[in-house]
Amino acid sequence: MTDVCREAEVSSGVVYLYFSGKSEIIAAIAAQNLSRISQVAADLAQRHGNRGAGAVLAELLGYIRTEHERNGLASIALLTWSESLRNAALAESLRNAFTEVRRSLTTLLREQERSGGLGPLSSEATASIMISVLVGYVTQLATQPPDATAPVPSAATALWAPDSADTTDSGVHDAARL
Repeated sequence: MTDVCREAEVSSGVVYLYFSGKSEIIAAIAAQNLSRISQVAADLAQRHGNRGAGAVLAELLGYIRTEHERNGLASIALLTWSESLRNAALAESLRNAFTEVRRSLTTLLREQERSGGLGPLSSEATASIMISVLVGYVTQLATQPPDATAPVPSAATALWAPDSADTTDSGVHDAARL
């Protein structure tokens, strides 16, 4: 709390007027970040959905990278995810945010599926995999050097592009194109 007060340039009495303690501050920061990421995902899906779910995910990852470079978003996310194991309200906020991002991606994937451009997996399964990529990307941003995550957005675009339904005899995406 001393660090928070010093960073905010306020006394501890002022902080306690708004928050009962550190866990409420973490929850407020997390809620703000989660809400913003959910909104960005929905906006990107609406504005750029015609380019496919992979392109939208790539742009969302780019947004997350920019925010991490600007204010440590990925590190904050890891702390938030850890705290959500002890804080039910925070866990609910996290679930809601991931549900919203998954919903945006699933909607786009259903459109790709209808046009025959999705591949062998359902929209829901693919959206869950994409969320796993997002979580892994955030984890790597927080813990790895920048070059470790550099290829992820373009790989997401390539993997889940509307025309990526070309498959080999085994029904798996043709990795040679990547």
